[in-house]
Amino acid sequence: SSFHSSRNRAGVAELGEIIIELTPSETRDAAYGSRELVFEMRNLVPPIPEAEQLNFSFTRGGARAAMTIELSHPDVEMLKEASRELQIKLASFEGLYDIADSYEKAYDEFELDLKPEAEFLGVTASNLAQQVRTAFFGSEVQRIQRGRDEIRVMVRYPEAERRSLGSLQSMMIRTANGIEVPFETVAEIVPGRSLPSIQRVDRKRIIQVSADGDTQELDIESMEQEILEVFLPELAATRYPGMQFGVRGYSAMARDNQREMILGIYFILVVIYALLAIPFRSYFQPIIVMSAIPFGVVGAIMGHYIMAKVFGFNNGDPIITQRSIFGMMALSGVVVNDSLIMVHFMNRKVKEGMPLNEAVRLAGVRRFRPILLTSLTTFFGLAPLMFETSPQAADLVPMVISLAWGIVFATAITLVLVPVLVLVYNDIQQGFYKLYNIKPHAHDDEEELISHA
Repeated sequence: SSFHSSRNRAGVAELGEIIIELTPSETRDAAYGSRELVFEMRNLVPPIPEAEQLNFSFTRGGARAAMTIELSHPDVEMLKEASRELQIKLASFEGLYDIADSYEKAYDEFELDLKPEAEFLGVTASNLAQQVRTAFFGSEVQRIQRGRDEIRVMVRYPEAERRSLGSLQSMMIRTANGIEVPFETVAEIVPGRSLPSIQRVDRKRIIQVSADGDTQELDIESMEQEILEVFLPELAATRYPGMQFGVRGYSAMARDNQREMILGIYFILVVIYALLAIPFRSYFQPIIVMSAIPFGVVGAIMGHYIMAKVFGFNNGDPIITQRSIFGMMALSGVVVNDSLIMVHFMNRKVKEGMPLNEAVRLAGVRRFRPILLTSLTTFFGLAPLMFETSPQAADLVPMVISLAWGIVFATAITLVLVPVLVLVYNDIQQGFYKLYNIKPHAHDDEEELISHA
């Protein structure tokens, strides 16, 4: 693996990170990935003295923590106490690690407080701060081009005069009329403490308590449910009234994605039904055509099992991922093609005057070759990508498995299922007509397989 040098965040020297990139999967053991590397390093690296936080993580949906609880309250001291108790609770769950909150310790600072004499001398807070900054940080006066580099020339106090507080107390401040006076004449130094950042939501201070863990091995949702439904409500009711809480992190993102996916599935099914109902001018025929969708899903699941057990994908474990479900969503719009071909052929023959039973039998014979060839060419066209082992194609493989195997399985079922459903529905409809003595209406421009009831 290759090590990248630590990168400082916004010039803060005490914050840094080391990024490790694994070699391509073709040159290493495929079973050894970033997840295994992180767990091994966690066990090998000892505690680092005086380190406030030491985290090991691997890229997972934006490197979010497995669980992040957001606490909100107007009183920051109460938030700190509630955060401490929540971290103790999270530590009681086996398998959680890197438990920390977002509260940053205050840093020491010096505030420059103007004296009344400053107003008479024309020295403002902005003018004082600018002069102090120029003296200790410097002011850029020129840039020099040296080869390919551009060098900034800064004017400031010598380094020996920038190391002590006495240099600040003894520096001269220029007034509005150009006269220089000692610093202590116009201002005094007040020691203080300042937070690096303050987080608020709806004007209330918030603290985020995060905990990481192996989402493949741990039941994060049950832990999260216990925290949100039992522990935090009791804590807010008994010790921290007015405290609000919510969930963030990997589990919340997964739950939101699942909800959006379910809505997307409903939308896809409605759109497919509408697109089939309009040309068929029937409420039931689209259902017959769409009957292949659930069997396509079954084929996609079986395809994951076949690829895992026969070809060793995922180390022999048939894992259904979110990308596999995306493939099943695409599959629902493809597997209806075979059913559509058969039903359209039956409609055309019935309109020409052929009996229904004969039209169903003939559709299976005449449409068998085009349906089979269409499905097989799609499957073999996707096969190279399905067996691709490069990391760049890893996200596409589950979707391709769902699509390819779902089409093959649905095709075999469609050739038998669709004719059977057509005949069954026709028997039910005819029995309904006889039971209630209803005479079906015939239409000259009828393109439906069966007349409307």
